[in-house]
Amino acid sequence: MKQKAEFRSAEADVRKLPTKEIPNACRMLAESFAEYGAYRAILDEKHFDNGIYWLFRYELHVSSDYNYTDGDKDVVVALKRPGDKDISDATFFANPFRAARFLSAVGRRGISVAREYVAMTEETAAKFYNLDTDCYLKNIGVKKSARGKGLLRKALSELCGDMPIYLETHTEENVAIYRRLGFEVCAEVPFYGFTHYAMKREGVYVGGNALDR
Repeated sequence: MKQKAEFRSAEADVRKLPTKEIPNACRMLAESFAEYGAYRAILDEKHFDNGIYWLFRYELHVSSDYNYTDGDKDVVVALKRPGDKDISDATFFANPFRAARFLSAVGRRGISVAREYVAMTEETAAKFYNLDTDCYLKNIGVKKSARGKGLLRKALSELCGDMPIYLETHTEENVAIYRRLGFEVCAEVPFYGFTHYAMKREGVYVGGNALDR
């Protein structure tokens, strides 16, 4: 069942990300993911900084219905719960100025590789992600200055509770972090020189909170 309420905890407020805050959120995500192999594989090095920003502009547009941030804007989360819907990417490209900026920044090769990547992620997710029962963590980024404060754990706890969660990541470091939160690798897919890890945490219920272990 889709829920529209805001979610709160004692230490952080998780709220819907307003459309006007998307550009700044994309800048933070671009910085957080700058070393990710997936984006390095997709984008031309010469235009990388602008390209990764515009890829996130596209991604957060599609996930507009389920983007979240905290009160201090230290974390940005695109978390799709049962009932949430993607916004058609046609509405992103309907703005000719935005479409031109995206094409210039990402490039034709980048768009082609990105399409391959999306097709691969969708094929992989279809094997493990149940849209009727699972949450799907599409994106999460934490400011470098706010890391180590447990914001990832808090966000997942507030937004998902005891529901199963499916996600993707591309570094062994992140795999280790998610393992500590109860996730297990369910698939490893090579793609343009890096490894795409699909991970899932089955639903748990401990003391009223899925992640209070």
